[in-house]
Amino acid sequence: SGKLQSCRKLINGREKKIRCQTKTVADGIETGIRDMIQGLGVKLESTFWMDFTIADKTGEQGVKDTYERAFAKWKDNPRFMTELTIVLNWKIWQHWEKGDKAIAQVYNELWKKCDDWCCENLKGEDLEYFYRTTD
Repeated sequence: SGKLQSCRKLINGREKKIRCQTKTVADGIETGIRDMIQGLGVKLESTFWMDFTIADKTGEQGVKDTYERAFAKWKDNPRFMTELTIVLNWKIWQHWEKGDKAIAQVYNELWKKCDDWCCENLKGEDLEYFYRTTD
């Protein structure tokens, strides 16, 4: 992902103007999430970050709808529910830092709902995984 822009590249000893991709802030945050999770020995398996990044463009209702669909589809998968909780938490931070308090509040409500559900419904090794990964 990223934006296309003009870049200069040395090709066969000559500088040429080419189209290239640059990283966006969202790319950096996603990379940060992936690095953090992988540092815990966890491999991200979902597309939740990008799903919610797309939903951000549709506003609060789009974010809520995306959460409801993700929850309904993945509530039986403890690893995906853990990832969903993490992504919602990071989205709170992302929007709060940008000054978009309203959408940050929506993400906070969804994070609390998801976190509570995981704490109440995951058991045994699944709950241990959740706590270890989200701590």
